[in-house]
Amino acid sequence: MKIEENVQGLDEDEKSEEITLISGDGIKFPIQVKFATISKVVKSTLEQTEDIESGLLLSSVKGKSLKFIVDYMNHHKGKEPPIIKLPLSSTDMSKECEDPWDAAFIDSFDNKMQSTYDLLKAANYMNIPVLLHLVAAKIGSLIKGKSRSQVCKILNPENDKL
Repeated sequence: MKIEENVQGLDEDEKSEEITLISGDGIKFPIQVKFATISKVVKSTLEQTEDIESGLLLSSVKGKSLKFIVDYMNHHKGKEPPIIKLPLSSTDMSKECEDPWDAAFIDSFDNKMQSTYDLLKAANYMNIPVLLHLVAAKIGSLIKGKSRSQVCKILNPENDKL
């Protein structure tokens, strides 16, 4: 007599587990744990804390930035994409990123330097090296080959066109 059991592996259990990431301004974003662990801060917090059912507060991250980070995490599904090779060979991010989605994602920040800086700070705070490198590469692409006065104008967040 053969008895079949419905056995699930750990990976299958993790797929359905969710965590709520909470921005410093109180905006909540549910996300699968497996996807969120691309952030070393989230991963280490989950390893060290048993009870985070109310969510994980990321006090230094603005809601607008956390939304972009959650979009990034959901797209990559917890797998780190390759880091962009430096020095940049082009100012065209589609030529620098292996994943076309990453290029489109980071290009959506054109002419929004304050939003770009906020994302850079959030990626650094959450310890997401691949996203940090992507944002830094975008900033590099914006200033590559520009004069000092052009660089100053580009990097001035007061000139944002939000």
